[in-house]
Amino acid sequence: MPGTKELFYVHRENQFPQIVIRSALEVFNKELASIEGVISKDAYYHNADMTRFLSRLHTGKTEVHYRLSYKFKNNFAVEKCINKVIGIVCNS
Repeated sequence: MPGTKELFYVHRENQFPQIVIRSALEVFNKELASIEGVISKDAYYHNADMTRFLSRLHTGKTEVHYRLSYKFKNNFAVEKCINKVIGIVCNS
């Protein structure tokens, strides 16, 4: 995240952009999901390319990296969510 050392991944899935953040921020999930245009995914997002995140056994035979994921309906929602995460990280 800008101005922090917080790591996140950006992924485009179908027509919606998506960011993936560390699961320690899960306690703020309700707050982030309440932002207009933000869609919290129900389950963790798993992807082998996210090497800076923890991994666990998911559906395959080997562990895969995972984290929280949010989709967005518009650019305004992306900006609001990122700013909210920055505020959370900087005040922790």
